[in-house]
Amino acid sequence: MGPQVCRLADAVSDTEQLRRFRSGFYRCLTGWADAAFELTDAALCAPAPVSSIPTLSLEPTFRRGHGSLYKALARGQVDAGAMRELLVRHRPRKWPLVFAVDASTWARCDAETSPERGFYYSASKHSAGKPIVAGWSYSWITALDWAHDSWTAPMDARRIPPRADAVDVTATQVRDLVGRLGDTESPPLFCFDAGYDAIALTDTLSDVAADIVVADPR
Repeated sequence: MGPQVCRLADAVSDTEQLRRFRSGFYRCLTGWADAAFELTDAALCAPAPVSSIPTLSLEPTFRRGHGSLYKALARGQVDAGAMRELLVRHRPRKWPLVFAVDASTWARCDAETSPERGFYYSASKHSAGKPIVAGWSYSWITALDWAHDSWTAPMDARRIPPRADAVDVTATQVRDLVGRLGDTESPPLFCFDAGYDAIALTDTLSDVAADIVVADPR
């Protein structure tokens, strides 16, 4: 019975952690929180990639009309600072302090009136014969594990406006995350691909208690 009791205790602990995370996530939603919370569940529970927002109102987890769905998107807000604290607080404790940093683009090719669109490199989409796409660029920091699987734990995401300096935005992310992690047994390690300026990052983050590694572009 001993091992079974231990496994049951672990399961209860995991369930409680999930409950606390969901409660914390709900508190991060300011304005139309109920509808926004159920909309998130609907997107997670959808059986296929979401290609139409109105269809999410048909998911059983969304118990409101499609009008509430649009109002949650138009009027709802997210406390970004509280969300970042929540993600760090529920970071997998058994994982190493290793984080991947990268940028990705949300393509908005046809949304010509969307504010602050920029042109960014894209390996899969082309415009006028060039590997570029019009859209919004986001900088991500994600926790990694040594396990041979695809699980990651997002820690932060920030949009990089076209006029912003990408190194400054990324360095601010790293500095803020190190501050939220608090005292750790070893310095956190941040991994960047070859598209980042190693010299600029090293100089900008010289006062941060963290290690960085940047891939060699060669």
